[in-house]
Amino acid sequence: MDLRVGSGLPNIQKKDLETFSLYIHESIVQNKIATTLSTIDDLINLEEKKNNSLENLKKGLIQNMFI
Repeated sequence: MDLRVGSGLPNIQKKDLETFSLYIHESIVQNKIATTLSTIDDLINLEEKKNNSLENLKKGLIQNMFI
């Protein structure tokens, strides 16, 4: 955000991009991060499936109450 210039359509100057440095983790660290995020994503998906199953059970129980 500090590199933006202009008021109508803010942009970044090429000279600023050429001097901009970006730290990139080593591939081992990247793999560990990716593995951790994949594990968390799998846990989220599992919890969503459990939640859907419980919602379906709730709907079924509510329907049975009124029969």
